[in-house]
Amino acid sequence: MQTLPQMETPKAFVRDRLTWLGYLLGASFAFCSSSLGPLMPFLRADLHLNYTEGAYHFSAWALGSLASGIWGDRLMRIFGRHKTLWGGAIGGCIGIFLIGTMSHIFLTVLGALLGGFAGSILGQTVTTIMSDR
Repeated sequence: MQTLPQMETPKAFVRDRLTWLGYLLGASFAFCSSSLGPLMPFLRADLHLNYTEGAYHFSAWALGSLASGIWGDRLMRIFGRHKTLWGGAIGGCIGIFLIGTMSHIFLTVLGALLGGFAGSILGQTVTTIMSDR
């Protein structure tokens, strides 16, 4: 008579400091990402932008997110997950800072591009770390 192999009991998921940090970073990026729309009327008024120029910010954010999908995995392999996590967080903060404080359209669109790229890298890294855990 043949016996079936014993299956391992799955380990309980434990939320440690890194898990909570991932939740916090992911939530902060989601907040910043969803704030671009409500911020746009104020940004358009402050910089005297028309609708087309205001839309450049959304296009730049989307282009940055697309680029992160292309290069995100490579960056994690080259720099490691720890550096990629913090690089994404810092880059996202710099992008949001540029959008909120600069008074020239080139710099605010650059901030949107950086925010979309770095923020999406952050999201990929957090998801990868959570999957490993």
